[in-house]
Parts: sequence; structure tokens; C-alpha cells
Amino acid sequence: MISINTTEILQAEMDRKAFLRNAGIAFAGIIGVTTFVKGINGMAGQDTPANKALGNSYSASVYGGELTSGK
Repeated sequence: MISINTTEILQAEMDRKAFLRNAGIAFAGIIGVTTFVKGINGMAGQDTPANKALGNSYSASVYGGELTSGK
């Protein structure tokens, strides 16, 4: 795992240019991680439009009560 000493980064003196560079790197890292996780979920088939449509369709659930086993 990557070890990052955040107190050293936060306590360091920096000018506006260094601050904006560090903030940009942090923002890009956060966006990159979320995009990566969404991509993994998409490849696993968990977040496909077909699955979303099936969950919202009329045939996806029982109308008016419980599902019976047909006995």
C-alpha cells in the first residue's frame, strides 16, 4: 500500500502555484478512483441499463401481494 504522510504535506509552506498543483492532483485522483470503480461495476454487469429497466418494469414484481409458488 502507498504510504503518504499527510501531516507533512499539510504543514509544508507553499505558494499559490504549489497549492493549486496539489489540489489539482488530489481532485484528479478522486475523480479517477470513482471512474475506475464505476468501470469495474459496469464490467461486472451490475450497473447495466437492462438491469435497471428490469427493476422498474411492471413484470419485475408481483402486482398486489406476495409471490405464490403455484400450489
